[in-house]
Amino acid sequence: MRYALIIAGGSGTRLWPMSRAGLPKQLIPFIGGKSLLEISFQRLEGLIPASRRYVCAGVKHRDAILAALPALEKGNFLGEPMGRDTLNAIGLGAAVLAAKDPQAVFAVLTADHLIEPVDEFQKIIDRRAISQFSILHPLAYLGLARAAALSGDTAKSREMYQKFFDLWKDADPDIPILKQAKTENEKLK
Repeated sequence: MRYALIIAGGSGTRLWPMSRAGLPKQLIPFIGGKSLLEISFQRLEGLIPASRRYVCAGVKHRDAILAALPALEKGNFLGEPMGRDTLNAIGLGAAVLAAKDPQAVFAVLTADHLIEPVDEFQKIIDRRAISQFSILHPLAYLGLARAAALSGDTAKSREMYQKFFDLWKDADPDIPILKQAKTENEKLK
């Protein structure tokens, strides 16, 4: 089944003073009275049902995001207790979707870009892009490993790190992300 994961993190610092901690840029109604998050969510109309659209953002923005997106199911808001950058947000989304649907494929989209024309965007997602964002993608395993480690599931974390390493077995061992992943894996108790 196809899903969409909209990454809507942000602390409200990039467009200061317009953007604030309580109203980050993705929630400001910049364009025709709509926020970039609303536009991102609506851009998927006719392509991915609202029931299969997820938004990952800081838990402190939950109420504002649910108010801005009445079609977003409450259970499809993935709240991060603290911001840990994009890869970890994707890992959280991948873990949730894998638990819900082991055959899930999903597109990772951002809440802070204006993408036009919408019909061309939808053609690309519909024909090519979404199938390339399977949870089998190597970096998704790293995100899953980190998410499992954060939740205290060491066995699952080690399993996901190993899958990540298996896919990168022929890579240059000095690649920074590979070195970082090895360090993280070694620290697991």
